[in-house]
Amino acid sequence: DRYSRLQYFLDEFAESLNTADQVCLCDFPKNAKREDDTITVTIQDLLDRCPNSILLDIDQKSAEALKEMAPAVYVFMSSKDIYLLKDMLKEIL
Repeated sequence: DRYSRLQYFLDEFAESLNTADQVCLCDFPKNAKREDDTITVTIQDLLDRCPNSILLDIDQKSAEALKEMAPAVYVFMSSKDIYLLKDMLKEIL
């Protein structure tokens, strides 16, 4: 599941993300489930390890925040509906 992946690879994800100028993260969906009670990681743990990161939602306000970063190379990666944010950004660029 998403939580266990983040917990197991937290440091590796942070190391990779910290090579970017700016990192924009989205929280887990409300319906995301944890494999078991030993998985305690949250998106805040990743934010704390990435000093160049901000937390975004999948909404118009976040698309506007991304637009303000232009010109930029945007890389969208997720196991959820991140394409919705990408589509919002494309509409306003």
